[in-house]
Amino acid sequence: MTLALVDHIWQSTLFVVLVWLAAMALRSNGARVRFWMWTAASIKFLVPLSLLVNVGERFQWRNAPAVVQPAVAFVMEDVLAPADVVVAVPTVTPQSPLVWPWIVLAVWCAGAVVMLWSWWRQWLPIRRALRRARALQLDARYGAADLAVMSSPSMPEPGVVGIRRPRLVLPEGLVERLSPEQLRALIAHERCHIRCHDNLTGAIHMVVETVFWFHPVVWWIERQLIDERERACDEAVLSSGSDPQDYAEGLLEVCRQSVGLRLACVAGVSGANLRARVETIMRNEIGRPMTRARRWSLALMVAATVVGPIAGGALRAQSQTVVPRVGFAFAEASLKPHGGVGTSQMYFSGDADGRPGSGPDGRFDLVVATNVTARALLRFAFPPELQERRANIAPERIDIENAPGWVDADRFDVVARAPARSTRPELQEMLRSLVIERFKLKAHRGSKGIPIYALTLAGHGSPGPDLTPSQLDCRANAAEPSPCGLSGTTGRLIGRGVTMAGLLRPLAEHLHAGSRIIVDQLLVDRTGLSGRFDFTLEWTPDAVTAGVSSQAPATLPRNPPSVPMSNAVNFLAALEQQLGLVLVPEVAPEPALIVDEIELPTLD
Repeated sequence: MTLALVDHIWQSTLFVVLVWLAAMALRSNGARVRFWMWTAASIKFLVPLSLLVNVGERFQWRNAPAVVQPAVAFVMEDVLAPADVVVAVPTVTPQSPLVWPWIVLAVWCAGAVVMLWSWWRQWLPIRRALRRARALQLDARYGAADLAVMSSPSMPEPGVVGIRRPRLVLPEGLVERLSPEQLRALIAHERCHIRCHDNLTGAIHMVVETVFWFHPVVWWIERQLIDERERACDEAVLSSGSDPQDYAEGLLEVCRQSVGLRLACVAGVSGANLRARVETIMRNEIGRPMTRARRWSLALMVAATVVGPIAGGALRAQSQTVVPRVGFAFAEASLKPHGGVGTSQMYFSGDADGRPGSGPDGRFDLVVATNVTARALLRFAFPPELQERRANIAPERIDIENAPGWVDADRFDVVARAPARSTRPELQEMLRSLVIERFKLKAHRGSKGIPIYALTLAGHGSPGPDLTPSQLDCRANAAEPSPCGLSGTTGRLIGRGVTMAGLLRPLAEHLHAGSRIIVDQLLVDRTGLSGRFDFTLEWTPDAVTAGVSSQAPATLPRNPPSVPMSNAVNFLAALEQQLGLVLVPEVAPEPALIVDEIELPTLD
């Protein structure tokens, strides 16, 4: 979450820089164009780039079948590499909680509350003015026949109040102080604010400032928005035929008798740099119309920032669609229902007798799967790959959501022969093609948030007293094996010359086999430690039960008696006290195979 927020902030900041460069290039054109560009920069803070990419990922170009079958969508975890599989988030040994995220959250909340309180204080004078306001009838010569005009003795300056039903509220006595020409120009200015919905865009940016109050760029954007919207309305007044001198004198008279509005969602007349505005008005400067080249350039910029991420997401989704590779198919293949009982087995064979393993040339030509479910066969066709700093001792587990019952109930036998001696990856490509064809499989690669065990340093942030840097030379030779590795018995674990990344899988396997502790989900190294270490870890074995926890995967063995990691209190306490390491349950997005459609296969 933190990294995603940081990415969003720097991407939005970069977008602001691009808008600033474009605004500089268009400074001779109309101010309204620049205003909408700055509005887009403001809204970008509310729209993460990842959201646009996710929208695009929903538009995948797939070859539709002639007859559309009802889609069955489910997720198969631990199918694509790396797959961090887990069944539950256990209660792990207590550790010192991380305080800084709560401090940051508290500071942000305090800032947001201060912002809301500030907006409320600035709104109170406007609300009091509305309560004391009365309807004001103006002659048609002022161009206000279709406007709701009100007069209030406590209105600080002329302004448009409201978003759905905007009202023009004037300070009491202003009509008498201004000449008809000056008042007509002022009303034309406010009419421009209403026509362009400037109060709505101002309110949107107030939301941005409340959420991102800590970012100075959003405050700079506010200044640009106010400057450009006032210049845009000044240009609209001059374009309507008002005399520049009358308009400028009317502005100066208003500013002499009133206090400027500070709320961005109440559009007045005194915003922006008044001196610069008056000088521009007196020169009768109106932005030049956009040339065709500039219009095309701006359109391309919009397409690149909005359509680009959506198209990129769609292309990425298309690239993640699972399709058979051309040229990878078995010479002959048999898919039959399994009859009777027996053990499940799946293997590649390169042996002349069809036994598991490669042939003398290191290649294979046969795939055999006996008494396997569709889920197991998919797992065999799309195997997980090992990834550094991750370890999982339950690779056979696949979570399926909303899958049809036959996916786990029906069992099949597969015998397939390659057209020539092939490598393991080539044989797996052929098997994928077979599964996609026979099961009418439509799937794509995606991700899903799943729980993990993160191996991290304890609250003090440094290794424990029994985890020390190793001085061993771990290189093996023909005379003697490497002295490095993991060994031990129940209640004792010895490591020599092991890295944190290299520790995870041996640790999981040893605990499961030797200490009867079930590491029932993935271990991920988050210690940040590099180099090799020596340690000796000792603990009193925890009491075991006859079976695994009810939350453990059904594929885990129930004998001999063992204890889930979440209940291994003594081991976890020793891990923290002696090695300074803790296991923290987290939820992390990991690659998965998303099955969109699957049908009962055509059998031989």
